[in-house]
Amino acid sequence: MPGESGLGLIAEVGIALLGFVAIVMVLRERDGGLSPLSRLHARGMMTSSICAVFPALLVFALYELGWRGEKLWRGASIIALVGMALGTLSQRLAETRTEASWKDEAAPLTIATNWALALLLSNALGWPGTPSSGLLILALALMLLLSAVLFLQMVLGQIVHRDSMNPSTEEQP
Repeated sequence: MPGESGLGLIAEVGIALLGFVAIVMVLRERDGGLSPLSRLHARGMMTSSICAVFPALLVFALYELGWRGEKLWRGASIIALVGMALGTLSQRLAETRTEASWKDEAAPLTIATNWALALLLSNALGWPGTPSSGLLILALALMLLLSAVLFLQMVLGQIVHRDSMNPSTEEQP
């Protein structure tokens, strides 16, 4: 199957990122939980990881069911498009409950998700050519990259948050 190694890699890295965010969340529970901003990053990361992993694994299932060629890539793109749209809707609903000052934090999530949705839509419609593995893999890789960036923001935010909560005692007069 074309794109098999790329799809497998996307699924593996996406599952690893989901595991990492789970570890960070469990470790932070002992210290009082995640800050609201880190929860926003964690939710966005989980959503984008799942939106990358599910379609990547789905292609293998559809292939085993006998879907081949254009039917396989069009069908996988349509299912991924619907799943990603639902995940995006869920993320947007979560963003409406956050503070207005954090709305800017969601801008990269919105831009990357919209590009991925556009790639999936063009693959489902068969534009600019017949549906192929390339556009599907590109869209899923974009979601995975977004997930990695959100993970780094969440981890760095926790480090900064922890440092601001524990001022150094060495600088006391």
